[in-house]
Amino acid sequence: MNHTNNNRYQQDGEDSESVEFIQIISKIQRVVKENKELKRKNHHLISQNRQLAARNQLLELQMNEYTSLVQEMEQQFLTQHEYVLDSMQTNQTRSKNFLYLDDSGHTYLINYSDK
Repeated sequence: MNHTNNNRYQQDGEDSESVEFIQIISKIQRVVKENKELKRKNHHLISQNRQLAARNQLLELQMNEYTSLVQEMEQQFLTQHEYVLDSMQTNQTRSKNFLYLDDSGHTYLINYSDK
């Protein structure tokens, strides 16, 4: 009887080792599954990051283009403004000549200045 009890004890010990082994395997499987899910999420985030980086680069190029266009338009505006100011000053100082025909048929050159 003693022998049988020892076998049962050993069998119970083997059973508890088997249960422990199964629990360890189960934990490993859960960790592997979680790891796969984290890898999948990581790849998704890397992909999103690349897309955002590409969009950012495109926006930077567009900003540079718009900045160049604005600078060009400002330069054109300043050039036109300077031309208008120069033209106004020239017109103010320029003397004007008119031909005048009187009733008797004589032609007169009239010269005057705005100053």
